[in-house]
Amino acid sequence: MKANVSLLLRAGGALALSALLASCFPPRVPDSSVSLSFTLPAGETPTPDAGLRLAAIYTVRGSEGPQVKVLAQGYLSGDRGNVYLTRSQLEQVDQANCLPYYHSAPRTQETVSVAGAKSCDISFVAYRAVGAGDGPTTANVRYLSHDTYSYAAQAYSYSFKVAGNGLSATERGTRQAGWTLVRHLVINPSATPSEFVVTRDSAPESSLNLPLRLHAPTDAFTSMSLKELP
Repeated sequence: MKANVSLLLRAGGALALSALLASCFPPRVPDSSVSLSFTLPAGETPTPDAGLRLAAIYTVRGSEGPQVKVLAQGYLSGDRGNVYLTRSQLEQVDQANCLPYYHSAPRTQETVSVAGAKSCDISFVAYRAVGAGDGPTTANVRYLSHDTYSYAAQAYSYSFKVAGNGLSATERGTRQAGWTLVRHLVINPSATPSEFVVTRDSAPESSLNLPLRLHAPTDAFTSMSLKELP
């Protein structure tokens, strides 16, 4: 009996010590910082004096209209580059820009699985900087990516159609809750050359190890995919 009491007292003491340590040293919050790599289009390598920089940008939708802000910058070495996003920077975007699902162009047949689903995107561009303090503008952007690093307050899916200039596109997307890399994929069947199918889905975390491909900003339907399928 005494042995059992002794064991219980020891166990109780161990639990009390664990509780004390837990209160003094709370569990560490996982670091959500991320490093993303980029590549230029095949065959395009800028000269060292080209002044190309990478920028992570996001849009704030305020009372004065949309405003683009630079979140972080990186540099290209040859045809490759990296941008590092810290946890505090991601929280800054979350607080400033995550609003209910939003669109800025006329769309038809639009559906959203969760009413009021909140989301925000970080986009990436490569631009030519002349001065030390230069940021990206519509005039100096040379390359961009349609892949984004995005946040969703909760998982949701959406779809819509858009048409113009003789082209039409159907876009569908799924978002996981939290921060994820969202890959932009385009299919253009040869049987319907003026119709595009676009998907923008949250990718597995392992996709963060794959580079994001930059391209010239002239083609809205460029992606990491083949542009034509039989």
